[in-house]
Amino acid sequence: MMFKESTKKRMYRIICLKRSNFDSYKKDDYISEWYKNSDLVYWRENCAGYTQFVEEAGLYSLESLERAGGSWGDWLIEPVWIDIKDGV
Repeated sequence: MMFKESTKKRMYRIICLKRSNFDSYKKDDYISEWYKNSDLVYWRENCAGYTQFVEEAGLYSLESLERAGGSWGDWLIEPVWIDIKDGV
């Protein structure tokens, strides 16, 4: 019997800081969770526009981030682990 082994690969979503709206947080809030209640705008695939829907956000490799446009402070990345299927 053949099984498919699942491995994970780390990719990244790009959050556009200029187009996103961020809720302020209180002193006791977890700073690492600041974006959960914010209205984020993501880059689409191949840097082709923007979307407010995480499902429509592009997934970028670390190498492709090195070539991404924008200037300092324009965007930040959100790591995402995706499944890669390999035949065994």
